[in-house]
This record gives sequence, structure tokens and C-alpha cells, in this order.
Amino acid sequence: RAGRPAPGSQKAGFSLAFSTDPATGLLPLNFGPLSQAGGERRLNGAITRARRQVVLFASFDPHDIDLNRTSAVGTRHLRLYCEMAAAGVEASPDLATRRASGRDRVRETVAEAIRARGHDVTTNLGLSDFTVDIAVRATGAPRWQVAVMLGGPRWKARPTVADRDGAPALLRDIMHWPRVIRFWLPAWLLDPAVVLDRIDASVAQGATEDAEQEAAREAARLAAIQEARQRAEQAAGDHASGRNRQPATSTTPWSRRTPSPWTT
Repeated sequence: RAGRPAPGSQKAGFSLAFSTDPATGLLPLNFGPLSQAGGERRLNGAITRARRQVVLFASFDPHDIDLNRTSAVGTRHLRLYCEMAAAGVEASPDLATRRASGRDRVRETVAEAIRARGHDVTTNLGLSDFTVDIAVRATGAPRWQVAVMLGGPRWKARPTVADRDGAPALLRDIMHWPRVIRFWLPAWLLDPAVVLDRIDASVAQGATEDAEQEAAREAARLAAIQEARQRAEQAAGDHASGRNRQPATSTTPWSRRTPSPWTT
């Protein structure tokens, strides 16, 4: 089954709760909605919800999905996705070729200048036709903190105004990047230090926010532990109190007790 976390979740768990038949060694290829018409859209929705990471669990190998036994597009896409997850993105010829062909001198020059300021940097981040030119984070940070978009030849080559000018909003509102910096090539040629200072400031702000969020999570964790400990101690005290309590005895003579309604 495909896990369905809320859109924009930090991580998504994607579980394939199927296995091969011990008697035949064959994997049943009925993956529910994925095997039906339009199942490829369900698969796409399941694997694109997380903002940072998708974890795939499966009790079979990708080659167990025998494409000779099915014509369902969703099932075929599922096998391709499992193969990519098992081998890694860079092992995929199509993705590796496309990513390598996307290199350009301006972007690499800017990326090297950012690295020289002590930040972690990667270029051409993403698997679709739209990628983040340069992703930046403080060294050792768990997530990318700044998306840097360049206004160079690749930006000019985008086919529509929405592709060119709507990207920063897409990164902020849909992909939930904390900070997006966009600059034009003349600004870099005129004064690179100004651009690099903007990036430094955004990374520092991101590092501060990450530290505050981590502190808040740790405080919440400790508070939960303390609350659980107090409840356990209270329960133990109530149990001990009930065990030690002596049954009450009446000193009222039998003849003077309140008569039972069943007394005749």
C-alpha cells in the first residue's frame, strides 16, 4: 500500500505490503489502485509528497515485478521507481545524463565562490525539468536552507513567463524552501561580494532557525518524558496506597444497624 502523508510533510513512508508467493515464487501484480487505469497518477502523488526524504519499504526485489504479466502503466512505473531507489539516482543513465548536461560555467563559478565561504553546496538539485540552480546550507545542517536561482541563459531559455518568474513562489509556497535568492547575471559581474553576502546572511538565518526548532523539539521531548514519569509515579503511588489500605470495620451493634430493605 502507498502511505499518504499530508502534502508538505518532512518525510514520507512508502510501504509496498506485498511479497512473493512461497509456493510459486511469483509476486501478485494486483497493487490495488496502482494497477488500475490512471494508477501512475496515484503513484506520482504518493512519492512526491515529502519535502525532504522518501523511505521505501518492500519485501521483494524490483525484478519480481514481471512486466510480461501486466500492461498496467502504474505497475510499470512502480518497477522503474523501485529500480531507481535500489540503485540510487546517480546510477540511472537517463537522470545522470540529464543532470550532467545541465552544467554551465556561470553556475559552477558562483557555486565555487559560495563553497569558499564555508557552506555546503550542490548544483542542479532536483529530478524534474525544473531544478534549483544552487542549493546552500550551513556545513553539517540536516536540510538545504537556501535556494539560489540565477538569471542567466538557462533562465532565459525557459519557455513561459510562469516558468521564468513563477519559480521563486513555487519554491516557497509549494516546495516550502525556507529562503529563495534570485539574482541576475549583471549583478554578479558587477559586485559578486554583494550577492555572496546576501547568501551568507540567509544561511546564517537558516542556521539560527534550525537551532531554535531543534531546541523546541528537544524541550517538547523532555517535557513528554517528565510527564510520563510523573504519571508512572502517580500510578505506582495509587497502587501502593490501595494495597496498604485496611478494610473499614463497623462498631455499630448489629441490632442498631439500618435495616436492609430485604429484612422480613
